[in-house]
Amino acid sequence: MNKKYIPHIIGLMLELIALIPGMPAFLRIILALLPLLFFSGDLALSYLRRFSKKDYINEYIGSLITVFLTILSGKLVHAAICATLFSAAFAIFKEAYSKAQKRVDEYCKILPKKASIFTPERIKNIPVTHLKAGDTVALKEGDIIPCDGYVLQGSATVDYTNLFGSTEPMHIAAGTSCYSGGIVQDGALTLKASGDAVSSLAFVMEEKTRKAHRMSHTHDKLLGFSKLFQPAFTAFGFLLFVIFVIASGKYGYSMNLFAVVSVASSTLIITKILPLLYHVFLLNARRNGVMFTSTESIEKLARIQTVTPCEGVLAEDLKKFEEINVVATRNGSDAIDAKLYRNKALLEADPSPAYKIALGFFSKKADAQVFDAKAKKAAKGVRIAKAMRGIFYENLGILVIAKLLIIALMFFLKITPAIALIIEFASWMICLVNTTKKI
Repeated sequence: MNKKYIPHIIGLMLELIALIPGMPAFLRIILALLPLLFFSGDLALSYLRRFSKKDYINEYIGSLITVFLTILSGKLVHAAICATLFSAAFAIFKEAYSKAQKRVDEYCKILPKKASIFTPERIKNIPVTHLKAGDTVALKEGDIIPCDGYVLQGSATVDYTNLFGSTEPMHIAAGTSCYSGGIVQDGALTLKASGDAVSSLAFVMEEKTRKAHRMSHTHDKLLGFSKLFQPAFTAFGFLLFVIFVIASGKYGYSMNLFAVVSVASSTLIITKILPLLYHVFLLNARRNGVMFTSTESIEKLARIQTVTPCEGVLAEDLKKFEEINVVATRNGSDAIDAKLYRNKALLEADPSPAYKIALGFFSKKADAQVFDAKAKKAAKGVRIAKAMRGIFYENLGILVIAKLLIIALMFFLKITPAIALIIEFASWMICLVNTTKKI
């Protein structure tokens, strides 16, 4: 058990004791006030930290509103339970999200942490970021090539799946080029670095995948929607409160309904998961041999914006490839020359680093095959984007169902905010698991 959750467990134990029938009123108040003040203070500090960064409407404000409304309903112990559960829920989700992010980061890495270089005295292990052009690197079976360069001596089979998806292992020997990110499957190599690790192909691709974290246009729009939805839903809860007070005269019951609705008002969680979803998308695309240069190119090609169909984009790309094919056929003396001419045209039209390097180390025949597959790879990229977009819709559906369930139970079973919070938090965790399940 994680020690940081011990205060939450102690708080819940105090609150359960306070709920024992026949407990003296003053003792019930004391048992409830201790965790209420402690965990409400924790939520308030978390909110103020975000507030200081001009993030005025964040997930913590909903929790504070719920606790406050539950106090107004006259249920001090229930308010304490809500504060404790909210604090625990945010901590658990943050920890689970961090672990999921770390897991994705590990899969994204295609460069080693250390490199073995020759020095006048001995072979020395240095951080890969300290490599520089001209260093002589020693590689054995199982090592990941840390930089781009050319082989001085030795021979080995190298697997470039990390870079280009499912490709056949390549046999390289003295005098040939090799590229960072490849895995030495058998044999041993001594290579001379043509540049530092930071400027290598693998580092560039690793960074492109990692940069999916930054907020895209889609993420920005969803964040804006979430921040509008939360106060709007809270206003809906207040309207219900007024209607029920007027209709039934039951202030406590009406305030409880208002508090339950405030639990269901949170939608900011989907904006927390979206960067992780982008990251997973890029990673899956790279594994399938599809390399996107940025989050913007995902949105341009695959239309992961969730509202625009992607078939039109694919058709447009295929038309461009066909036009280049026609030009290539006119200018080439035979099939291979035509394909190579088309490859040059494609490279000039779309200087993606993956294809630029592919042109350098594959044979002429393999060059043609790689670029022949470009349209298929674009189609595969669109299919992957559709799958990721499907996961986004699934997450959205899970959150909507959770909120509808909360509202239904509020009317039919008169549930407390604490029960509503458990349902809402369960939906967050399902969304997080759903986002990372394909890693």
